Amino acid sequence: MGSGEPVARLKMQYPTQAMALAAARSELDKRKRKTSTLSITLPGRADVTAEGTLTLSGFRTGVDQQWLIKRAEHVLSNSGWVTTIEGELPNDGTTDTVADVTD
Repeated sequence: MGSGEPVARLKMQYPTQAMALAAARSELDKRKRKTSTLSITLPGRADVTAEGTLTLSGFRTGVDQQWLIKRAEHVLSNSGWVTTIEGELPNDGTTDTVADVTD
């Protein structure tokens, strides 16, 4: 997938070349998203859900941008209500080339 190192091989066999390339692109996109991650705890926010987006501003460079929420945990305790968010950067919309390799 993509170009250069590291090389990743999908373990599943796909019935068509188109399905295999789509799976490879999906895996590449997932790996690209995981290069930057975020973990933040805020006062309780009921509107925060997994697969939503979170736009941060007023932080440092690299943090002030839109994030894809991968996990949101809401906790109510004697100390109050808090929301813990784990996120990653969404794909930038560019498409990397996925090599068509047949063994």
